[in-house]
Amino acid sequence: MNATARKENPSMLWEIEEYWTKRAKSYSEEVRFEMEHENERRWMEVLRRYLKGIPGKRVLDIGTGPGFFAIGLTKRGYQVTAVDYTWKMLEEAKKNAGALADKIGFWQMDAQNLDFEDASFDAIVTRNLTWNLERPGDAYRE
Repeated sequence: MNATARKENPSMLWEIEEYWTKRAKSYSEEVRFEMEHENERRWMEVLRRYLKGIPGKRVLDIGTGPGFFAIGLTKRGYQVTAVDYTWKMLEEAKKNAGALADKIGFWQMDAQNLDFEDASFDAIVTRNLTWNLERPGDAYRE
């Protein structure tokens, strides 16, 4: 974001986007390691235990980053929409998803101001997001 745009939008979002754009590749490498090891299976066991009681399989992954939850849930038959504020992170998520990328809806969006109709999803998941939010209360209300 250029200096003029930053003045017009004094929120911290530009800083967050700048940070994660620079960090996308290295963070994606960390997450890929997790997906290839025991951590992925453990997370999916926990999520599936909670999602078992939810009617339907439409899941929104907010702050998907490199796609850890989106990919794991898609592998297990869920219909996942993944959102992230940083386009570079979404590119990493698509790359990490490989052949599953066409089954996941990827959207660049602000978690604090989502652009979906009410009741569009049966469940919402998020991982490592809250500390990145300028207004976490707004995100939770969304």
